[in-house]
Amino acid sequence: MQFFTILFGILLLNYAVGTAQTQDWKTESEQDGVTVLSRTADCSDPANGIFNDYLLLKVVNANDHQVSISFYRSAWFDGRCNGCQEPTEEHRTVLTLGPTSMAEGTCASGDKQLKVFSKKRDIPGIARLTRFEVGNLSVTEANSGR
Repeated sequence: MQFFTILFGILLLNYAVGTAQTQDWKTESEQDGVTVLSRTADCSDPANGIFNDYLLLKVVNANDHQVSISFYRSAWFDGRCNGCQEPTEEHRTVLTLGPTSMAEGTCASGDKQLKVFSKKRDIPGIARLTRFEVGNLSVTEANSGR
């Protein structure tokens, strides 16, 4: 049974990494079996008059155990950093991921932990994301409740 769990984990990780490569995912940070990736997505909703791009984040746990993950998001808009001076909870992402699993931000998600505004497509002159960094990535084994 443990063999199949490990095999499933390896297949899931290969799928996640393969998907990341085909969708232009960029590795932002890696530590202790956890990878944080990002990609820019057109999250426009023309029917509602919304024309925005977002930087979406994907966090992959390749470990065979549950982990708690935290990191700070630093975003530069037209060269000015938001979240660099004194990182606050507003700029912090905290997740718990099961063995060989992942969490991925989406355009539809209201949760800002895995989604960073990038630019407005329809209004020139609005500050746009020019740089992004993941800082202080922390990975610890979580209590799985067994």
